[in-house]
Amino acid sequence: MSLSSIGLTEFEGYTCRPLLNDPDGEVHGDPDVVEVALARLMQLELIHRDEDGRVVTVDPEVGIARLIRRRFSEANAELRRISRAWEALHTLTDGGGAGSADGVERIDGGGRVNERI
Repeated sequence: MSLSSIGLTEFEGYTCRPLLNDPDGEVHGDPDVVEVALARLMQLELIHRDEDGRVVTVDPEVGIARLIRRRFSEANAELRRISRAWEALHTLTDGGGAGSADGVERIDGGGRVNERI
C-alpha cells in the first residue's frame, strides 16, 4: 500500500511502518536519511518525541486520517480553482471577451471561414 497519495515518500512510509508495528523498534538505514524521514514524519504529525527523546507514533487512525482529510481539502481547492476557468471561458465567449465584438463573429482559419460561408 502506497502512502504517496497523502504526501509520504516511499522511504517515509518505510520508516513509519516499523514504528507502528513496534514503537520500541528501530528504523534501519543511513542514519542521516532516517533522521530526515523522521523529521518529515514529525512535521506531518505522525510521530513525536517523548521527554526522553524516544520516537512515539501517533495512532494511525488519527494521523493518517488527518492526512487523508488534508489531501481531500487540497484536491477540492484545486477543483474550485479549475472550475473558475469555466467562468473565464464563459466570460470570453459571451461577448465580453477580446474574441468578439457586438454583431461581429470572429472566425479563425481559412477552412473555418469557408465552412461558415
